[in-house]
Amino acid sequence: MSATSLQETSFSHYALFYITIILSASFMIWMLVDAAKNDKFWWLVFIVGLPILGSLVYYFVEKRGDYAKMR
Repeated sequence: MSATSLQETSFSHYALFYITIILSASFMIWMLVDAAKNDKFWWLVFIVGLPILGSLVYYFVEKRGDYAKMR
């Protein structure tokens, strides 16, 4: 393996890592803002305490139901 292909592989791994971090942080902030707007204090604590898991649980328990009500 040449040095150039090794550097390109490393760059793509770092890029994927940073994109994942940015998307996760954006999703967490979106869920935090939604919980704060709806005055759900314990959800805020849960999302901050368990960032990725808390955001996903909040989305499937609370936010997804909001979309169903729109229909």
